[in-house]
Amino acid sequence: KTKREIETLLVPGTNLIIFDTETTGLGKDAKIIQFSGIRYIIDTNFRFQEEKVIDIYINPEMPLPEKIKEITGLNDEILSIYPNEMSEVQRIKEFLLKGDVFAAYNSPFDMRMLEQMSERTKCLLPQRPVLDVLELVRDQFVNNTELENHKLQTITEYLFPDLNFQFHSAIQDVKATEKIMSKLIPIYLNDKSNSEEKLKAYLEWANYNENPRQKSQKRIK
Repeated sequence: KTKREIETLLVPGTNLIIFDTETTGLGKDAKIIQFSGIRYIIDTNFRFQEEKVIDIYINPEMPLPEKIKEITGLNDEILSIYPNEMSEVQRIKEFLLKGDVFAAYNSPFDMRMLEQMSERTKCLLPQRPVLDVLELVRDQFVNNTELENHKLQTITEYLFPDLNFQFHSAIQDVKATEKIMSKLIPIYLNDKSNSEEKLKAYLEWANYNENPRQKSQKRIK
């Protein structure tokens, strides 16, 4: 499935936007405090050519939880000098409009954060096909016993031990995600096997029935 998705979406000439968000939390009321993205054009060799970078800090107009301060290194004083989401949502929208395909690490979370911003600001953000890079990682490292987990930092340090990234900085996370994509995409593109042969059926439910009057009549549905 992933191979077909990549072959369909990531063709030469595609504008790919990889983005990441840092937020005030995980819930429905969480706000974006940093939005970062890089737009790449995919060349004829399926390499990512950087076209535009955006790195925006946003004042959430609410105190940051201590856990978020610890993770991101940001605090209320730092963010107080930046515009709020109502002032910045249009700039994010204009950036996203230039993309043909979006990608992010654990993209459902980042997409949900953008949707919540869209609802609060009444600004409709563009919809595009989205590649979840976490799913690529799970696909390729499903049986790797050396990995403690599939977090962005864990995978990046495993694949690129000589590179240094400041994780939980949105722009740094975008760059790390691009590195992972550049490493894994060729694996799919160079796989010459018939992907249809690898499809598996999974049992969702089963029911056993036996006729009490005639015990030989047994069925599994």
